[in-house]
Amino acid sequence: MKQLKIFFLFLLLLPSVALAFDCSYFQDQTECLALNEYNESLIANLIYTNTSSPNHQFINQYNNNIQVNNAPEGTIPKSSGNLKNMWFTFLTASPSILYEEQLLVPSTFTLRSEYHFEYTIPDTYYNSKKKRGRTCQIKYYYHSSSDNLKIYANEQYLSNQKTATFVISKPVTFRGVYTASITVRERYYEWGYDHGWDCDYDHTEYNTNTLTVEDTFNVINYQEPIEPDFEVKHIYNQNIIGEKNNTQNNIEILFDNSFYKELFYTYDAVFTKKPYYFLTLRAINSTAKESRNLFLNQNTITVKNENTCTVKYNNFFETEEKECTYNLQEINATEFQTQSFSSSWNFLFVIAIFVFVLWLFYIGIKKTWGKAIIPVLLLLLFIPSVSAEECGLTNLATCIPEKIYGFFIDMLNAPLQPLLSSIRSLMENAPSIEIFQGIWAIMVYCISLFYGLLFLYSGLQFLISGHNIIKREIAKEWLRNTVIMIVLIQASFYLYKLILEIGAVMTSAVLSMVNEQFFLLTADNLANLGLEFLFVTLYAITLLITLLFLLIRYLIVSFGVIFMPVGIFCYFVPPLKSYGKLILHMLGSFIFITFIYSIIILGCSMLVELPIFENVKIMVMIACFSIINIIFIIIIIKQIFKSVFGGGNGGAELAQVIKYIGMLA
Repeated sequence: MKQLKIFFLFLLLLPSVALAFDCSYFQDQTECLALNEYNESLIANLIYTNTSSPNHQFINQYNNNIQVNNAPEGTIPKSSGNLKNMWFTFLTASPSILYEEQLLVPSTFTLRSEYHFEYTIPDTYYNSKKKRGRTCQIKYYYHSSSDNLKIYANEQYLSNQKTATFVISKPVTFRGVYTASITVRERYYEWGYDHGWDCDYDHTEYNTNTLTVEDTFNVINYQEPIEPDFEVKHIYNQNIIGEKNNTQNNIEILFDNSFYKELFYTYDAVFTKKPYYFLTLRAINSTAKESRNLFLNQNTITVKNENTCTVKYNNFFETEEKECTYNLQEINATEFQTQSFSSSWNFLFVIAIFVFVLWLFYIGIKKTWGKAIIPVLLLLLFIPSVSAEECGLTNLATCIPEKIYGFFIDMLNAPLQPLLSSIRSLMENAPSIEIFQGIWAIMVYCISLFYGLLFLYSGLQFLISGHNIIKREIAKEWLRNTVIMIVLIQASFYLYKLILEIGAVMTSAVLSMVNEQFFLLTADNLANLGLEFLFVTLYAITLLITLLFLLIRYLIVSFGVIFMPVGIFCYFVPPLKSYGKLILHMLGSFIFITFIYSIIILGCSMLVELPIFENVKIMVMIACFSIINIIFIIIIIKQIFKSVFGGGNGGAELAQVIKYIGMLA
């Protein structure tokens, strides 16, 4: 029995070994061999490394070197009569891009397919029972064979070639119909009797077997976006000012010593048609921007006057380069405007904060470095504010205090933003459990050893229960629980992942309604500002505790996929049901606790909009995250209490087991 189990385990592991990628493609095979053990799909990005633009020529050359001799993964060969191992499949479309689970192709592309069939000729048939007129022998000979391929596009016949080029202008479903036939010549001999028994030729028949297989392939024609451009509109004081026009293209605007780069998409490769490992390019949405030696304001770029200006761009299927467009226009100079004095108390409040901040800087710097360095540091502090676009000679008096005031508030929020970003990420994102799939499989395999024992136990109870209704009902309950348990345990990984995704979506939906400014320090009024200065340290400590608890929750939920099969197994075994309920209840509590957190945060963010709380915003934020931390501590204590005094009560569980066995005896 043990040897049989080892043999079946070997059969289960054999496909994964056979389908491993052949690392001989690489000169240095170290990374490839490591990824073969971890996740062979990542090897595709060792082969294709150009992430900023699609290189269809490389993909096409790589795929053309692959020879297909047997049916790829997902293609099931068919047999009928003398026809054996017959299959047909579409392999690749070139060029093509996989984007948002759809395969995009240009108007003209090449579709490659492959097919194969085999045939057998039966051995000669003999009949030794001698009777006049009875067939004594049949000889089989190959006569002829044929095959043909028909490729339809939206049910319209287009080609009969394995590799064919098509032109499309709308989404198309390709359907390939491959038909093969084999004709066998059969010579029949019958027993006859003249001077003795003879096996003489009687007649000849022709037997034809025909078989058809099909495959489909969906593509969508790619609609090219508007061609991007950089239009130079002004040349002023040795600077050029222009506007970029870009619609969903990866673009790079190049000057002599400056550049601007914007990526709407990045590219990688995925494997298809294992074990042949064809490459398919995939586009992933991106928002990456990069620039050097220029000033960017939305779509307007200002750069020192350069001799060259070039625009390079690429979409899914084209890479182009062209000169910038010049459309020079006159600059309308704005007259100086004087700003009248405002009687608003807000301006006075800003000035007061500005003076207070300068005083703090003065005291701190004087005690630390002395008076000599004060002018230098103040100059460095003023540079980013004075050079801002909205500051000018007409509003210098109001601009500088506002910029210093804003800089001070940003400085207070700077250490809080990483904490808030981490907290939100841990709440919104479902924990990654794929790395534990191997351990989960081992756990399921260990539990599966009890399946046979449970079925055997249920059947034995049916046999010995006789006319005892109670025993028969208990045996039925065992059998029903065993079947349900097997189904849930085998699907527990995907069921657990689905529950995690549901919890993450629920939490993210609620958090999307929360005003992001709720988490940050603001200076809405003087009372609120004073409390923020007083309690900012307590707020930071509260956020750190919340982050720590969320990390603990993340680890518990991640490891939970390993214990999910154990919880299901214990739940459906009556003597161990309390242990199963304990495990499942604990996992459910930690999975959906972030949804409760999000509702609390949403409620607190709405409370600060009320007049009664607008002056104590920092207190509401601290109370909000403190409630979250208290809830987590309560749940932890409750689970520990249950494990010690509830599901873990060894005496009560032992008594229940003895009572249950006594009922079956």
